[in-house]
Amino acid sequence: MAAWQAMIRGMGICLLTALAARGDGPAGEAPANAPSKNGSFTLSFTDRSDQSTNAFVATRMGWPLAAEEAAKVDYNLPDESFEVYVPADYTDQTPFGLLVFVMPSGRGGLPENYRALIDKHHLIWVGPNKAGNDRFVRLRMGLAIDAAANMRARYKIDPDRVYVSGVSGGGRVASLLGVGFADVFRGGFYIIGCDFYHEEKSAEQNGSFKRSYNVPPAKIYNLARKQSKHVFLTGDNDGNREQTQLYYNGFKRDGFEHITYLQVPGMGHRSPDAEWFEKGLAALDEPVAATAGVKASPVAVVKPATRPVAAATTAPASPQAIAQQLLVTARLYVDNKQYERGREKLGWIVRHYPDTPAAKEAKKLLGELTGKE
Repeated sequence: MAAWQAMIRGMGICLLTALAARGDGPAGEAPANAPSKNGSFTLSFTDRSDQSTNAFVATRMGWPLAAEEAAKVDYNLPDESFEVYVPADYTDQTPFGLLVFVMPSGRGGLPENYRALIDKHHLIWVGPNKAGNDRFVRLRMGLAIDAAANMRARYKIDPDRVYVSGVSGGGRVASLLGVGFADVFRGGFYIIGCDFYHEEKSAEQNGSFKRSYNVPPAKIYNLARKQSKHVFLTGDNDGNREQTQLYYNGFKRDGFEHITYLQVPGMGHRSPDAEWFEKGLAALDEPVAATAGVKASPVAVVKPATRPVAAATTAPASPQAIAQQLLVTARLYVDNKQYERGREKLGWIVRHYPDTPAAKEAKKLLGELTGKE
């Protein structure tokens, strides 16, 4: 009898231990890896999306990559981490939007000056850590896709408000996802950096911006053009301003129906302040139904009053000025560890403006980049 009682007591202890581990014990404790409901915290995920693998991303974007090679440099999701912010008024009763944000470097946490806006617009923020410009673009894209999939599994998310955004190199990643994975993201906010599937001629740099990917499959492409929202933000003095303008115009030319262009007066290559960041969020939340079926692109364009249209008709810049502007752009790429793009711009300066002071600086910087990838 005593033996049976001991066995029952032991079974009870085991059961209580198991329940506590699940978060269902007497104290109602959550398991160690469960997400907090509200506030800021770090999460790790184990369930990988079928669409996030290196091989799938490469195929979707039209980048040739053998499956074996793709697997060699792919990531193990449980080894990754993500910074999350959930507003205090979130509950399981009302769906919130989701903003997946890709940084150019460092951690993926929410900047403090944007916190009130995330609260106001009823968004949940998630940003992958270690997803900066020093990592393969395909992997950064995969991490964003995994972030969206896993957050949707854990929180009550409005499927029509799943957005992707990023700054500089992160903005470029976001723009790839906004078009190439329109079945995952219903909108994209591309801040001081974006890519495109066409080559566009550059008047200011006397060259061209090369295409970054191929047009996605027809079903995905039509979603991106007809249903998704795309917001482009740059600044008067941003080295990526002309490229952003050209790509925005390319979207308009190709029949994207819900696009917004924002140019911040006097801003260089940096994140916008809260006022301009909110303009982008507001554009993402514009209802698609309000403009559905309109042939002419219903574009909401915000242009700075300090930059008159007549500025486009001024005299051409001197070779020295053009070379100097190219050098500024090249340094931006280098600072963001986009060495290939940086070398391309520096090489252009050396070849086409060899007698300018900028060419001398470009040669020096090219030497410093030796061995960097």
